Amino acid sequence: MTNLALLKGINVGSKNRINMIELRSILIEHGFEHVMTYINTGNVILKSNQTAEQLSVDLEALIQSELNLEIPVISRCLIDLEKLVHSCPYDAEHIKSISEGKEYECFYVAFLSCKPSKEQIKKFDTYKTVQEDYVIIDDNIYLLLECSIRESKLARQLIKLDKKVTIRNWNTVLKLYELATNFDFEN
Repeated sequence: MTNLALLKGINVGSKNRINMIELRSILIEHGFEHVMTYINTGNVILKSNQTAEQLSVDLEALIQSELNLEIPVISRCLIDLEKLVHSCPYDAEHIKSISEGKEYECFYVAFLSCKPSKEQIKKFDTYKTVQEDYVIIDDNIYLLLECSIRESKLARQLIKLDKKVTIRNWNTVLKLYELATNFDFEN
């Protein structure tokens, strides 16, 4: 089965540096099949018969043992990735109207390791501003921001929902979906 593994917080600044070619080699050496990485921010597409949860646990342990780094990993199978893309709560025109003329990305997906509780969501919602909107579907949060993600009060609160949370912009999500879908046919 095709899976997507998202490594949190790597190759940002001087901390948690991982060479994607080296990571790919390590994964292949440890029995993962058809491994592909996309850009330098910890996006891995691979074949595995494990559940997404078990794959995340195993990849975290492997990165710890081979690279001596504690890196949270969130995994999704291709079916879940497809559901995420097709369940997008915002239409393309709305996203375009928010992002037009901006020099930064405006639409993101925050990947969580589990679905947040109602209490967590209620607390999270108190940080929402008029420049920020979000929709939670399962263990994913779609974030539509009129401000930069670095300025977003809401985005800074994601860690309180899940310490493993990792974020990708929508264009990266779409590219990963395209690669994973084609990967499934090619491998």
